[in-house]
Amino acid sequence: MQKARSSSNRTVRRRFALSDLPALLWRERHLISAVFLVVLGLGVLAAFAQKTSYQAQSSLLVGRASVGSDQMLRSEIEILGAGQLPLRVIEKLGLSRTYPQLAAQAAKASPAEQRRITGLAAQAIEQNLRIQSTPGTPVVRLTFNHRDPQAAALILNALLEEYLIYRRSVLLAPALDQQQALSELQAQIEQRRYETEVELQARSARLAALNAQLGQVPREVRLHRDVTTGGPTRTRTGVNPIYQVLQTEKIQLTSEVAALKEAEAALAGQVLEVVVRRQRLAGLETQTGELTVREEQDRAAQEIALLTNNDIRIVQRAAPPTRGMSLRMPILAMSLLLASLAGLGAGLVRMLLRPGLPTAQVASRTLDLPILGSASMKPR
Repeated sequence: MQKARSSSNRTVRRRFALSDLPALLWRERHLISAVFLVVLGLGVLAAFAQKTSYQAQSSLLVGRASVGSDQMLRSEIEILGAGQLPLRVIEKLGLSRTYPQLAAQAAKASPAEQRRITGLAAQAIEQNLRIQSTPGTPVVRLTFNHRDPQAAALILNALLEEYLIYRRSVLLAPALDQQQALSELQAQIEQRRYETEVELQARSARLAALNAQLGQVPREVRLHRDVTTGGPTRTRTGVNPIYQVLQTEKIQLTSEVAALKEAEAALAGQVLEVVVRRQRLAGLETQTGELTVREEQDRAAQEIALLTNNDIRIVQRAAPPTRGMSLRMPILAMSLLLASLAGLGAGLVRMLLRPGLPTAQVASRTLDLPILGSASMKPR
């Protein structure tokens, strides 16, 4: 309701109804159309300014699937997110194969400007790289977005290769004391072995309880009886659904227990290898000179790198994506919605701000008087 002036100069409140809106908004159709077209035009320009992006995907298996140490998973994700990897990728592939537009700028720039452009390219790789993992699973999924599908797959595969080289170089750092490295590696493996043993005991206990429960649950149960007049009563039986559920869980637990036992045996073998290496290294430190010890330390570092790299597998290498992603359609849909709301809003505001009583129904409702007749105003 809005205020209006009557002929007696008395202020009254206009009374509108929902049935008045179509006619009143139709009167403001020119303003509504103008606002709608302006907002929609801006949205269309913004939508077509969006570039199509192609997403390459890859995945890594960290550790054994039955173990899935979250601590090891987090450490590998930290290495994957290291700021040095994008720079190593740019140095390996070059700007011309990764970001040709930046390569054209760098060709005409000074050495200082070239370093800045290289940093921008590395920053673009870091911003378009996504590293995801699910708690409890040893799989790390990587995605990378680029306007060129070939470049997207090429950069992601190069990053995985540089990741494996970089993590090995970290383990082979000459300043690292190999006895300490072996000790830390042994502690990590023993921790994973302990986690595996705890999980194995829990699954084995559950399997034993399940076997005992299966012995008390009948395989078949009576479903219903068919009673006929003057005839024998027939009892129909069927598979017990409870027994079926327990049997399915038993099969799954049996498979998991076997996998955990295999993982435990493998971890025990890794611990034994590290212990033997530590004993050999300790013996060399007391029996030989510094040069021989250094050579043995280098061999130990290589074995550490190989041992830890055995837990890293590239499950899926990136392939050039065939379908691109674009925000054009969502932006167009959102622009259409916003344009409609903006047009209606402008029409409502203009309608409420117009003075006077726009229709006979509004006049009758506002003045509480019956409608005797109406006539349209003719332009002078």
